[in-house]
Amino acid sequence: MARILRFRSRDQLSGERARRQCQDGYHNWQLVDLGPHAAPGRTPSRWRCARCGQEREGATPGTPPAGRS
Repeated sequence: MARILRFRSRDQLSGERARRQCQDGYHNWQLVDLGPHAAPGRTPSRWRCARCGQEREGATPGTPPAGRS
């Protein structure tokens, strides 16, 4: 008789998928802080990934620097 394999639950799949996305560089960036010199028109300075917790500073992640297209 053949072995019966169980399917993984949706919770297990979603955790693995999120981990894999961060490893591939597709983070879920969320704004943490505007920085000490926050003013209208300035770019936010601190970002954190909601899935893995990695932090990044600078312009909006995933966009080219200002002045370039």
